[in-house]
Amino acid sequence: LAESPTEDSSSVGRGALGRSAVDLFSRDLGIVPINQGNSHWTLGLINLRQKRFEFIDSMHGSDGGRLAVLRRYLKDEHQDKKGAPLDLGEDWVDISYTAADGTPRQTNGFDCGMFMSRTAEYLVRDAVLDFTQADMPNLRRRMVFELSQKALTD
Repeated sequence: LAESPTEDSSSVGRGALGRSAVDLFSRDLGIVPINQGNSHWTLGLINLRQKRFEFIDSMHGSDGGRLAVLRRYLKDEHQDKKGAPLDLGEDWVDISYTAADGTPRQTNGFDCGMFMSRTAEYLVRDAVLDFTQADMPNLRRRMVFELSQKALTD
């Protein structure tokens, strides 16, 4: 979407998430893969059902202002799609998950993309985030199989 909350999201956000026929506001969850500085993948979530902006980093780092970018994107998208401002007042909260929250922790410098994609998949399936660094080789093989079959497996 943008590297910082001060960047203009009108063109950056539209390019990243695109203009599609899908109405984000008819969904429970918007999943936003975030590439930080071309070196690390993290995950942003727009949780419309629970009115939360969420940030998950497998190395448990700070959101670095990315939750503010997600807020601005949602407001811009609402104005664009619904033609009205969106109130993101007290009902909406920002959450950055940490090790204490039990989210899977990456212990090497190269599996962030796997952690990000598997976390997104687990969340979509309402599955418990119970994988670890030790599971990465098997999860990587599974992903290759799923891509070759053009279908997710259980």
